[in-house]
Amino acid sequence: RTEDAMNICIEPDAVSKRQFVTTGSQKLTDPFSCPEGSHILQASLCKLHLPEGTEGFFSIDNEDHEAVSVDVKLLPRKLRFFCDSNKNQLQLGESGKPP
Repeated sequence: RTEDAMNICIEPDAVSKRQFVTTGSQKLTDPFSCPEGSHILQASLCKLHLPEGTEGFFSIDNEDHEAVSVDVKLLPRKLRFFCDSNKNQLQLGESGKPP
């Protein structure tokens, strides 16, 4: 692979409460899981823009957050992560390769 990319999981627009809870539980054990019916994209730049004239707020844990457009650009090799070697081995598993 010549370019670094982030995996973006586009999940279905409408899900039941049961599906929402089930997907959330799965992501606790496998944060990279993408539910059935989703689309996976790879990109180095992602722009999420609200439709013209759209404004509003959403609530997370009873705290209001303004809905705004956002641009996310991957900066390859700009961040260095350090972690405990025990945690690193736990994440890599027995194969020694990332999932």
